[in-house]
Amino acid sequence: MQFSACREENAGKAEFIKVCTTVSKKIGIFVNCIASLLDIFQRQEEKKSDLDEQLKEYILEWRKQRAKEEDELRKLKDHQAKRKVLPRLR
Repeated sequence: MQFSACREENAGKAEFIKVCTTVSKKIGIFVNCIASLLDIFQRQEEKKSDLDEQLKEYILEWRKQRAKEEDELRKLKDHQAKRKVLPRLR
């Protein structure tokens, strides 16, 4: 009886080891998937940051160009106003 009990105990240990090994492999796969997802999210954040920076630069350039255009328009209006005043003086 003792021999048969030891056998069953060893079979139980073997089954337990088999289950633990399987679970370990699945946990490893899960951890790798999570790591991959985190890497993807990090790259997306970096891309978003790059796009945000590009947009800021574009907006700054647009504002500079718009300021130049407004200045030119103001000069043209001033010039036009002066032309209208000058003929009246003659």
